[in-house]
Amino acid sequence: MMKAFLAEDEFINSAMGDGAVVKVVMGVMVIPSNRRNRDAVRATWGAAAAPRMLVRFVAGDVRCARSEMQAEQLQYGDCSFVDSKDCSKVHSPAKVYAWFNYAASTWPDVPWIGKMEDDGIVWPSALFIDLDALGPRAHLDAVYVGMMQWHGSCLMSEGSDAPGRQQLCKGCWGGWFSGGRPPSSNCPPLMERGMVLESTTGPLGSHSCPLLRFAPFACGPLDVRSRPLALAMAKCEYASRFFQEVSRRGERTRKLCYSADGAQGTAMSSCMSPLSIVDLGPGRQRFATARQLNNTNGVMIVHPIKTGILAEWNFMWNFLRRGPYRPERMSKARVSWRNDSMWPQVQRDALPRASQQCSHGRHKKSTTACATQ
Repeated sequence: MMKAFLAEDEFINSAMGDGAVVKVVMGVMVIPSNRRNRDAVRATWGAAAAPRMLVRFVAGDVRCARSEMQAEQLQYGDCSFVDSKDCSKVHSPAKVYAWFNYAASTWPDVPWIGKMEDDGIVWPSALFIDLDALGPRAHLDAVYVGMMQWHGSCLMSEGSDAPGRQQLCKGCWGGWFSGGRPPSSNCPPLMERGMVLESTTGPLGSHSCPLLRFAPFACGPLDVRSRPLALAMAKCEYASRFFQEVSRRGERTRKLCYSADGAQGTAMSSCMSPLSIVDLGPGRQRFATARQLNNTNGVMIVHPIKTGILAEWNFMWNFLRRGPYRPERMSKARVSWRNDSMWPQVQRDALPRASQQCSHGRHKKSTTACATQ
């Protein structure tokens, strides 16, 4: 059992031990009142994370979260409280951003920082295979890793609380990043329930939506960033204002303005240019059914799991690892935005296939069958 109440740097040194090198610190975004999911993570993929991954359960540093998780922190010492409000989904985008800021400053020697959700499973050793395939120096650049999709949204226009001049917050999903630029029919710029119409607000080009911008984002529960990217985003004034506004508006309207994952790509489009994207593709995640998981051995994420019953989590965790991990080829792109651009410039490159070191149950073995032919 992990020691309680160690300082973050003490925890990482003592928990890993024996000179082990931590490759990823993974923050699990939690609903503070839902301990069953956290215990399920601890008993399944969280137990298989060491020594190369450190898992932390992430909540906002507020009373409602600390009161729910105090007993766990005493018992396990694996909770991190970050500079964000919590206990409502409207604060989810800001909490994700706060986690990456916190982790980048707390663990300065860890090359990769990740985010997962508490209702999903990620296979740690499979993730290591994918990250290792990027090369030993990939983490030195600002790199954004995930199952990438396009997201369109209005850029932030801060500074006005006047009625009828509130910035639009709706966004749209434009399809998988691997498919190239999405057709305009996926994200029409002026369409109710599509992109930018919202009650009394104005059209594209108005104060409420000065510019529509499309950006790739890590869709779903998994988001992995190199430490340089996390540090750059932490220093970006636009990102700080953006996520504060997302939470503030969420409190006022009692609805989630941006999805937690889509909002990250929106902020990056104004903070990072160029940005290196590693697209894992759509095949690495499946829903929590045996029929879905049976389709491929290239799955490393199961999400969502709509139960807190440990036996069902164990079934999914064991079924996921029933054979060697044979991942699809990843793709890499360099994405650049101009200040006034709706679409970024995208330069795409092929990546080598994943390493022949295969995840298979509790061990690894070398075999040429590990990569899809």
